[in-house]
Amino acid sequence: MIKEWLGNSRPLTHFTRVLERIITMPKILKNMLKKYKNYKLYAKTVDELSALSDKDLKDIGISRSEIKSVATRQYIRKAK
Repeated sequence: MIKEWLGNSRPLTHFTRVLERIITMPKILKNMLKKYKNYKLYAKTVDELSALSDKDLKDIGISRSEIKSVATRQYIRKAK
């Protein structure tokens, strides 16, 4: 991005490399926040499904051993 502003003929100095990192930081932070929110969704799903009785889990069609797998699928779906 900085190279586009300065022109490709100029070498990147330390300052322009630092500036490039500062400009891209919001994207990095946004991705980290998204991953954190998705992890929280995963953890909440695991907690809620774990709190259900075996009968309730059977009613919705999953076994206790599938809880983390179901939560992972939910996490992956939201991560896209």
